[in-house]
Amino acid sequence: MSGKHGKNDAQVAVAIAEAVTRPKMRFVPIKEEHQQIVLWLHRTRQGFVEERTATYNRLRGLIAEFGIVLPQKVTGLRQSIGKHLDELPGYAQQS
Repeated sequence: MSGKHGKNDAQVAVAIAEAVTRPKMRFVPIKEEHQQIVLWLHRTRQGFVEERTATYNRLRGLIAEFGIVLPQKVTGLRQSIGKHLDELPGYAQQS
C-alpha cells in the first residue's frame, strides 16, 4: 500500500467486508421507472430555471455598466427592460 491511499483503502476494505455480511440489506429503495422519469423532468426543469436566472443576471450586470439598474425579479425585468433600451449607447430601434 502506498502511504497516500493506505488509510482510505483500509476504511474501504472494512466497509466492503461489512457489506458482504449483509448482502440483502438495501439502504436506498429502488425507484420505479416512472419515479425516475419524474425526477429527471424536475432536474431538467431546475437546470433551465438556473440557466435562465444566470442569463438574466448577466444581462442585468451588463446593462448596469451603463447606469441602468433593472429589477431582480424576472417579471419586473421583462416589463422594464424595453423602456430602457433606448438609453443604451448605439442602440437604435428599427421601425
